[in-house]
Amino acid sequence: MEKWQLQPHPSESDPTRYVLSFKGEVKDVLSVVKRFGSKCGRPRRITNREGFNYALFLNEFSQDQLEQLTKMLIAIVPSTGPELLAPLTPSQPAAPPMPVFTPPPAPAPAQPEAPAMPVFTPPPAPAPVQPEAPPMPVFAPPPAPAPAVTQPAQPAPTVFAAAEPPPAFVQPPGEAVPAFALPPPPSASGPTAPAADASNPFVVESPPPAMAAPPLPGGSPAVFGAPAPASPSDAFASQPPIAGEFTLAPPGLEAPATVAQPAAAAPGAPVSMAPPAKVVRPLWGLETALDEKTNLDSIQVGPYNRFSHAAAASVVGAPGNMYNPLFVFGAAGVGKSHMIKAIGGGLEKSLGGGVVLTSGVKLANAVSRALEEGKYPELEKRLGEAKALLVDDIHLLNVTEENQGSLAKIFALFFSRNLQVVLTSLYPARALGALEEALKISLRKGWSVDMKLAAGDAQKEMVTGAFSRLGLELTSDEIGLFVERLGGNMPEAARWVRRFASLRAFQEAQGTPSPFDKELATLFAQEAVAAGLEIPSAQELEAARSFAPPAPGPSARGMAIFVPKGQEPMMAWATSKFYESLLTLKIEASYKHVIFEAYDADQPFGVPFKIGDTARKAAADIALVVGTPPASPLASRVAEFSHAVGHILDGLDIAMGWLPFDGTKNASNLFRVHLDFLAKTE
Repeated sequence: MEKWQLQPHPSESDPTRYVLSFKGEVKDVLSVVKRFGSKCGRPRRITNREGFNYALFLNEFSQDQLEQLTKMLIAIVPSTGPELLAPLTPSQPAAPPMPVFTPPPAPAPAQPEAPAMPVFTPPPAPAPVQPEAPPMPVFAPPPAPAPAVTQPAQPAPTVFAAAEPPPAFVQPPGEAVPAFALPPPPSASGPTAPAADASNPFVVESPPPAMAAPPLPGGSPAVFGAPAPASPSDAFASQPPIAGEFTLAPPGLEAPATVAQPAAAAPGAPVSMAPPAKVVRPLWGLETALDEKTNLDSIQVGPYNRFSHAAAASVVGAPGNMYNPLFVFGAAGVGKSHMIKAIGGGLEKSLGGGVVLTSGVKLANAVSRALEEGKYPELEKRLGEAKALLVDDIHLLNVTEENQGSLAKIFALFFSRNLQVVLTSLYPARALGALEEALKISLRKGWSVDMKLAAGDAQKEMVTGAFSRLGLELTSDEIGLFVERLGGNMPEAARWVRRFASLRAFQEAQGTPSPFDKELATLFAQEAVAAGLEIPSAQELEAARSFAPPAPGPSARGMAIFVPKGQEPMMAWATSKFYESLLTLKIEASYKHVIFEAYDADQPFGVPFKIGDTARKAAADIALVVGTPPASPLASRVAEFSHAVGHILDGLDIAMGWLPFDGTKNASNLFRVHLDFLAKTE
């Protein structure tokens, strides 16, 4: 920054507004925006005879903030300077302009390089909360009649580490389902890129030329990453229906005396727990419903989400302009889904409708099913009429050979018309290079903001909202106890909230309601198992082979069971324990087993997508997934693996019940599986 000028610039709605004019680059004012956040508008390109080239409006500035800002600017551009400006009031006329400061030569603070911002004409009613914004190129899709891009490219934001994270999507030649890698997620304090480690399958160096985008059949570009398995069955082993290994017995079982009953209070008569109704959603479940109550005003703002909230407000105020696409990333549980829903609600009002809110799982599923059924034009028509596209969890977009071209066409449809696109991801844009290549888009040329994990009251506020959306109103003390029992596991907070709602409904149906503290004890119970007895013995596995599931009833739900490859005897064991716990808990529920499959826990690429795709094609309503063995490559990342599988299945309207590999004997784990299957989603 070479010089600056601070002047009162009151408006009818804000009599205490100021404007900061400066000569330099956008990066020179980043420290101001970071310090005063929501008070700052967008830096705007100007030209005047004083030589200033940017202006930044400051809204509702107090005297204290005015003093802080002036001292900061004097520190950036050393000068003796005049006295501080007095604060503006509605009855006070504007103060004379401050003199222009010309500093002695001094090196600028270390900031990322930023190109010159194009001249920007603000909308009639700009959003009151907006962060800084470097210029946004309109990226033209491949062979589409998009206007030529004339704006300079923007470098990646400085929040990214220098080392290149591994690609999140891998598609070996010949595989119908893309591989999936779990790159290191951003931490609560910000994303990091770990150094390459040959022993870690998730952290790889830049791929050598031999791995660089091998051609797919038909000449389309590949999503590069890990080499392909020898055959599809090597990455995911299909098993024949387990009924052939069972001795089919007549329906009906006696509850074994050895099955421990969880701390769910002694139930009374058997209770028929009606599962959530299966909803037939239009366009193969493409869209997530917008809720007018979920808006930017309903989001608590703090250091963990201030910049993402400001960027969101700017998008709502001027859609398709400077923040396009807006890319929001952060660790699981930071509130990305709530943020994108709030943006969708705001855009629905500002655009007068036409907003498509979806997720990576839902979008890929809708495209794949539309293509399978020969009805893709119906989907394209809806998207062609839309005015904005919002995709939650873009990192879970299941790109295959069959749907790759159609997905790329959808994104080109929006970017070629300068329509607003908002994306969220667990990982920063730099980790999704393979996805960019597959879709012919450039996420890193967009505007990225990260969200961090909230703490204290902010966590309580998020959990309160989750309960409220399920129709449960808890006291502040109860919310505090619930958050305490979560123990920092905010990434899975929504799942635990749904379990609590299921538990309360279950106890009420049995006529055994309990106080809140006992509900928590029941929900979070974890029985201790003697050392060495966590995993069933060979004798126990052999005995379970003779188990026969009860015959399904007329309203039975389709059930898929997944176990690690090489652990196929666990299929019968997990199935038997599942039904034993049903009898112990006296839950009347009926299931038909549509598929038993083994996934390869030694191959960390593609498994979550394959589980979801297999369950969908088998028409499953629920999926029981046994976790990875302790010695598998996925064992150290089991929480991320479970989270990915759960998100993919949720996006397909398939309820997931997760059983830890060493916790299939734990009655509380089985009880929580039943709660997951009975849970209703928001």
